[in-house]
Amino acid sequence: MKTHVKYGLIGGGIGFVLNIPIAAFLGICGPIVSIAAGGISGFMSSYNTKETQKREGTQAGAIAGGIAGALTLVGQLIGATLVLVFVHRSGLPLSIGEVPALNAPASQQIVYYGFGIGTGFCIGLTGAILSAIAGSIGGRLGVREVVTEEEKKTGTTENLS
Repeated sequence: MKTHVKYGLIGGGIGFVLNIPIAAFLGICGPIVSIAAGGISGFMSSYNTKETQKREGTQAGAIAGGIAGALTLVGQLIGATLVLVFVHRSGLPLSIGEVPALNAPASQQIVYYGFGIGTGFCIGLTGAILSAIAGSIGGRLGVREVVTEEEKKTGTTENLS
């Protein structure tokens, strides 16, 4: 398995588990988990490979961050669905709109769950995009510059491309 896939899955798995309760309690904070998971995954994937070019590290980090972001998106959707079901079953009032009664027509139930899950998806998608960006930054920062003996003699490096 490629290193960036491995670290993307590890970071995404941790982000997935953390994002379910965070999305359920504070849905808007889910992208913060995605950014952290993507940035750390990108950094670790680049740091633990033999990438010596910043561009390659950035690409590997973006892939790792994208994988982590996709998994945290799934966690966001699960958390959003759980809170929708909880609010619907408990009858708690909403600050905006109304929760349909348990015996309400199917059309009202579909609108309630559709808009709720749609909102969770939009928040999660934002997090996934930010995760890929954070992964690319982390990947760029994680590149270990390898200086050859000839570069030491001449004082030049090609690692900054």
